[in-house]
Amino acid sequence: YQGYLLADMFVSQLSAALRNITASNSIAGSPAAGDFLKNVFFAHGNRYPWPELVQKVTGQTLDATCWAKDMSQYI
Repeated sequence: YQGYLLADMFVSQLSAALRNITASNSIAGSPAAGDFLKNVFFAHGNRYPWPELVQKVTGQTLDATCWAKDMSQYI
């Protein structure tokens, strides 16, 4: 189950990066979000190990800050 937690943490961190780029809570229909995903996230393919990809895409190493903030809404 650790893999699921790490993936969920990455999703939270990636979502935070996308919200910063779009300056909105919704990335749906955002050309800036689409460009970011295409040119920054997906463009690397399988070139880098995931910890390095997290750093390249979000600008920081994987940590639980964004995930904890997302999870706090359920408490």
